[in-house]
Parts: sequence; structure tokens; C-alpha cells
Amino acid sequence: MKQLALIIACALVAGSALAQPQVRAGKWEATLQTRYIASQSLTSDRGTALSLEDDLGWGFGMGYNFSEKFNLGFAFSWRSLGYNATAVTQDDPQETLSYNGVMDTSTAMITGRWTPRPGRISPYISGAAGWVAIDSNIYAGSEGVCYWDPWWGYVCGTYSSTYGTNEAGYELGLGVDFQLSTELFVRVGYDHGWLDLETYDGSDMFRVDFGGVF
Repeated sequence: MKQLALIIACALVAGSALAQPQVRAGKWEATLQTRYIASQSLTSDRGTALSLEDDLGWGFGMGYNFSEKFNLGFAFSWRSLGYNATAVTQDDPQETLSYNGVMDTSTAMITGRWTPRPGRISPYISGAAGWVAIDSNIYAGSEGVCYWDPWWGYVCGTYSSTYGTNEAGYELGLGVDFQLSTELFVRVGYDHGWLDLETYDGSDMFRVDFGGVF
């Protein structure tokens, strides 16, 4: 009888702990992020076109809760997505080249999140700004590189480069935070991202973040 009472008491304590809302003010949180981007088509006035396939990317982030409502942190993400491109030749605008491949993208951003009404289920507004790297994996030529090694002396080799760009990036998002326990949460949201490029209107991203508070 005493054992049964002890089991019931432990269950009630565990249940009450799970029911308690998280206290996040003054604490850090870490997230493992999934980022799904839908397919997208881009065109220019001169006939150049780019079709991007949908893709699931990954990321991780860290942030500090200055209060129950405001979090400031950073996040890194990466993905590889297939594409089909049509390019217009420089000598003859009527002549086009078609090719496909896989491009790699990565981001490093400062993030902010505001939660108007904290609770077990909390809508939030988020924003981010930082750096975006895009590598088309298209061969752009090779060049010789030499460097001094203290053991072997001068060492020379060939370095291959690819076409790519580094741009400023921005994101705005909305979502809902679900508390699973006093330390664990799941965050579901939608973000729209921009690059500092005139020919790019931005992309829509759906994300699910799995995180913990410590």
C-alpha cells in the first residue's frame, strides 16, 4: 500500500512538473532546426532563367532570453539544392545554354525573437540578418598556388575555383512555440528571406525547431 502511494505521489510530481510553464528569462536555449524551402523559378529580361528544386535544409542556433518575451542569438544553416539553368551567350543573344547541377548554400545570422504573450503555447515574431554564401559548383578555372612549408620548403599545387557569391541576407518570420516540458520545446514557423540582389525577390521557408532551455 505504501509502495502504491509512493508511485502515485511520484506520478503527481512528474505530472505537475510537465504542466509548469518554462521560465526562460535569464537562461540560454539551443535549437536543432529543419528548414524546408519550396521550389522556385527566376527569370531575367534577357532570357536567362533559373529553376530551383525544393529542399530540406538544416541548422542550429543559440540564444539568450533577456526576458520572457525577448531572445537574441545567432544561427547557422546549410543546404544543397538541385537546379536547372538557361543562360544566354554573350556573343549571340539568340543562342542559349542549358545545364543543371547542385548548389550549396550556407547562412550565418544574428537572430531576434519577440513573444507577446508567453505561455505553454506562444505565438512569436522573429527576425534575422547576416551573411549568405552561395556556391554554384560550376567550374570557374584553375590557378597555381605556392606556399612555404617549414619542413618541405616551397610547395606548389593547383587550386580549382567555382562560381558563387556572398551576399547580405535578411529574414522575417511568424510561428508558434509549444512547450513540451520545463526544459524542452518545439517551435513551428514560417519565414520569408531576402538577399541583397536586384534579381531575387526572396524565398519562403517552413521550419520546425527542436530545442532545450538551460
